[in-house]
This record gives sequence, C-alpha cells and structure tokens, in this order.
Amino acid sequence: MNQATMRALIFEAPGVIRCVDDAPRPEPGEGEVLVHCSHAGLCGSSIGAYTGEGGWARAARPSKPGWTGHENAGVIAASRCAALREGLRVLAVPHAWNGFAEYFTAAPDMVVSLPSDAGDFGAYVAAQPLATILNALSRMPSPAGKTCAVVGQGPIGLMFTDMLVRADAARLIAIDQVAWRLDWSRRFGATDVVEASDADSGHSANSDDHAESDDSDDSARVIPGQRKAADERHRAGGERPLDVHSRPGVDRPTVEYPNLARRVDLQRERAGQREIEAGTE
Repeated sequence: MNQATMRALIFEAPGVIRCVDDAPRPEPGEGEVLVHCSHAGLCGSSIGAYTGEGGWARAARPSKPGWTGHENAGVIAASRCAALREGLRVLAVPHAWNGFAEYFTAAPDMVVSLPSDAGDFGAYVAAQPLATILNALSRMPSPAGKTCAVVGQGPIGLMFTDMLVRADAARLIAIDQVAWRLDWSRRFGATDVVEASDADSGHSANSDDHAESDDSDDSARVIPGQRKAADERHRAGGERPLDVHSRPGVDRPTVEYPNLARRVDLQRERAGQREIEAGTE
C-alpha cells in the first residue's frame, strides 16, 4: 500500500464482503476535505446492502470501495476548504456514502468539527443515529410525567429509552423478545421491562410493581398481542394507544451535544437518496 492507495471494504456479492488494501485513495475537490477515518458506524441500512435483499438487490456488485459507510469520525488529512484545517477531528458524512474506507472525501456542509477535549472519539459516531431520535423528539409533545413504551431494544431502541428517561418520562416500559437486551434497558433507566418472546402474551419482568398501577392511563399500556388491535382501532378512527417508535419530546432533551447531532441529521437529509443511489451507478 502506498500514498495513492488505501484499505477499503467492497460488497462483492450478497453475503460476501472483501477487504482490499489497494483501493485508490480519493483526492479532495475544490472546497472539500480528505478525512482519515478512525471510526465508522454500522447503520441498519448497510445490513440490506450486505444481504442484497429488497431494493438493495438492484445495487451494483461489486460495489465501489467503501460503499455504504456514512457514519464516520476521523481526522482531516488534507483540506481545500479554508474553514477546515488539517489535523481537525471531525464527524463527517462521506461523499457518495463510501465511508467503509481508510480515507474519504466530504463537502464542508457534511463535516462537523469536534472539540479538542471530546474524550472518547469513537463515541461521537453515535451522534448520527442519535440525530434521528432527536428529530423525532422535536416533533412530539413532551413525555414529561407520562407513561411511555418503546418496542424493540436494539441500539436505536435503547437510545429511545435513554432519551425518554432524560426527558422525564414518569414510567418507561421497554419491550423486546431478547431477554439480555432488557438488562440493558434497565441500565438505561426503564422502570418496566416486558419480554415479548410470546407474541400473544406479555410477561413483565417486574410486573408485581406496576401491573395494577396507573389505571387512569390505559392509553399507555402496550403489551404484546395488543398492537394489532390498537392499529385496527386507529384505522377505524379511534385513538392509537401509543406510537411506540416515536421519541420523547422536550424541546431540547438533556443530552450531550444535541446541536451537533441535529446538524448531522439535517446534513444526512440533504444527502438523501442521491447518496444511496451513488452505489448503484
């Protein structure tokens, strides 16, 4: 490997990823920066790119080097933008979503500089998926003092749980089919956990504490087996008991660097389908 090449991942075929060390290193265009990547997040959208299912079946194979990485942190290695100097630590959304690579280029409006005392550099990659959650929060009424539930306690669900707790929800019900995830739900502040391994009956791991409580707020009760009935009532003109995959909603929940995360979210929105389709050309 020399100055003109770099390491990168290539989606070679459905279910097949290859790491190469001779991918061409990109050069920043006018106004752009070249980022030496230190951390990359694995988005759920990349799972489809790996399996080749759904719309991803149309994606070109083998892919361009680095595709479909788009949640990155790194250090600016070269800059053609006066506002972004070399050596600056940044979060960035790579051009054409090619962030599964050692180097990538990015436009200045897709780069956010990090403070010099940022601490755990890699943890900042989570600001990008967190931005999706904060965006949902901004569209919701405040959950403060209310009972809320989150169905699914994977990485995004746990972030939802954490933000709802930080937004002063009085009671947080975490629901998942995987028992060990619920241990993490408790660590993130869930007051109740429901192991939904049986779709027709819910088992609350701490139901003795709350099974008969909060009778005045039946709309907040979401247990496995009730979701389908709730959706049917909603379609018939009734009120949905709880839209569980929404985010808590205070104007500005108490989280670190919310403005940074929000800015990244807006940048990713602007990137939109154009960035995704770049891997299919």
